[in-house]
Amino acid sequence: MDITCGRQASYERQNTRKSSSERLANYAKLYDAKVSLAKDFEMIDERFMFNKTLLSGIFELDYFPFFLPTIFGYVGSTEFLLDSITHHYTLISRCSSKRAGTRYFRGLDEEGSCAIEVETEQILITDNRLMSYRQLRGSTPLIWKSSPPDEILQPVTIDVTWAKQPVSRDSLHLHLVNLIERYGHPVTLISLLNRSNEKDRYKSLADAFREVFDGLQIQLGVQKIRLVEFDENHFVADIKTQMPKVIETLNTSFTNQGFFSHNIGFLDESFQHVMESRQHGIFRINGVDCIDMTNVVQFNIAEKVLYGMLASCGIHDLLPNSQNNKVKDLWVHNGRALALLHTGVPRVLYEEQIKSNWIIFLFGETAWWCIVRLGRLYMGTFRDSRRQEAFECMLGKMKHTADDAILLQKSVLRLATNQKSGLAFFILLKRFLAPRHVNTIPNLILAGIWLLGQAIVRTIVGETVWQTSELPRVGSRLDTRIIESSKDTPVIGLNSELKKRTSRDAAHLLEKAGSRGPGSKRNSTSRRLTIS
Repeated sequence: MDITCGRQASYERQNTRKSSSERLANYAKLYDAKVSLAKDFEMIDERFMFNKTLLSGIFELDYFPFFLPTIFGYVGSTEFLLDSITHHYTLISRCSSKRAGTRYFRGLDEEGSCAIEVETEQILITDNRLMSYRQLRGSTPLIWKSSPPDEILQPVTIDVTWAKQPVSRDSLHLHLVNLIERYGHPVTLISLLNRSNEKDRYKSLADAFREVFDGLQIQLGVQKIRLVEFDENHFVADIKTQMPKVIETLNTSFTNQGFFSHNIGFLDESFQHVMESRQHGIFRINGVDCIDMTNVVQFNIAEKVLYGMLASCGIHDLLPNSQNNKVKDLWVHNGRALALLHTGVPRVLYEEQIKSNWIIFLFGETAWWCIVRLGRLYMGTFRDSRRQEAFECMLGKMKHTADDAILLQKSVLRLATNQKSGLAFFILLKRFLAPRHVNTIPNLILAGIWLLGQAIVRTIVGETVWQTSELPRVGSRLDTRIIESSKDTPVIGLNSELKKRTSRDAAHLLEKAGSRGPGSKRNSTSRRLTIS
């Protein structure tokens, strides 16, 4: 007698008039689905685990409910109705912990980890299917750096001295190999840097990236990696015309990638869910800050994939405006959340290209641009160094000591003894009394006053005195000192890193093959995270 057929028919009769979430719950109860905390913990990708350092002291415990891995990013969910079916749509953005930091903490490190790297996944649950699609955003993958402005109207400085060096090329090689290992191929890199304007300060970075990438594309294979370049300035000028051209250019990549699809309403002979397709490859978008236009591009890519998912279910209708706005709301909130994490300002330029903004509607785009730029200028000038220290303390990359406090006090005393007590007093006020955020209108006004006051003080005391009297940014790596440190420390080369990775994989395979007997006690250290 075919028990599977009877169970499946019973399950379908019980869930005919229920929503997809209720079906999932009933299905788990019907088939006695169990969750193995130990197994799930070993499957965690520690790239996106932000409290690994905090949990490091209890890794040896056998009681897994104590472990609560957390991500740093955004999670949002909604429902929309289409073709008389309720669809569940979820958006998850996970920031990488490998090189996390603020807006001006950019580029790659010598191990191929990228700054501002965020994996965004959209999940669609329909009547009996679960589908997902992932995208990636990150800083331009070369070793380079930029410094935040210290005053109003002062330009951002870009340093691409290391961009074409062998260590930068090896870092990009490791980064691309890592992407292929994680997501498969083809990996399509979308660059929004400007190469057409000779006066643009990012043109040298874009040219260096193109040159280094072309060399690696020959080495890794044209079928595995691809670079598509679009000028962000052209988007701003005429985004409604330019965006369809971008999507059309990426049609081949859409076809080759596909998306993950899992049938949750049917079991095979071994009582396992049927996986219908996988996603092969990924889009990686990088712009100037990976915040504003990057979010618009990712939304348009996600929208095209969403309609592809619905079409695979036999639904070819477009979403009504009322339902489509629910999806747009998630992407607007996603952009604001990531902007808050990296810039300290929960506002995004060009978000009206996704959904209308009431401030832009009332006061115009210029007013919105001034609000966003003023907030980011203030945070970059006054707060980003401290926020960078918070990132690094959370991830265990640095610790504050008593020497740091002593160094700060000595700097203040040195200013006072050099008959610059007024300047020392202003710097202390700036450090401790300036607004910590610009999320409200009063704080935004105060931020403008502080920026103006600093410009006046800097003009009065003179540039030389100001540069020599600025308090140290204790413990901060905002100026990407990891690049300069390579002059004194041995560079982690490409061959050594690949060799280390091969040895690690071999050891993992030996352990998985069962070097211990079935009756031997499991070593508690095997529960440590092994995915990197």
